[in-house]
Amino acid sequence: MQYIIPNVVAILLLVLGLSYLVQSKRWISLMRYTLDQPERLYPIAIMLLGAGATIALAYDNWYGTWPLFVTLLGWLMAAKGALILVFPGLFQKFNRVPDSYLSWHLRLGGLVLILLGGLLWRHVQ
Repeated sequence: MQYIIPNVVAILLLVLGLSYLVQSKRWISLMRYTLDQPERLYPIAIMLLGAGATIALAYDNWYGTWPLFVTLLGWLMAAKGALILVFPGLFQKFNRVPDSYLSWHLRLGGLVLILLGGLLWRHVQ
């Protein structure tokens, strides 16, 4: 039972990373659409806050590298969700960043997420 949350996080990181890597143009399009009207961020923020708080509070393990990583990731997700809910216009500046720059960073981020997800998956198995 204690490995459910790290396994779910590992799968999330792997799939999200792969999606960033192969579908960066669609992610950029979604970001542009969402940032055109900041209230479109609210459903995303609510999900981030809920999922992050669930991970952080249900797992809550501060010992060891990977358990700490999962707990901190949960808290970061919750904090980002709360930040978006309180200050939705804060992320408007990303709408001015060129697509080529965003695409490169999304792909790099995708590789990092795949690496972290794979390492986490290996650790909990």
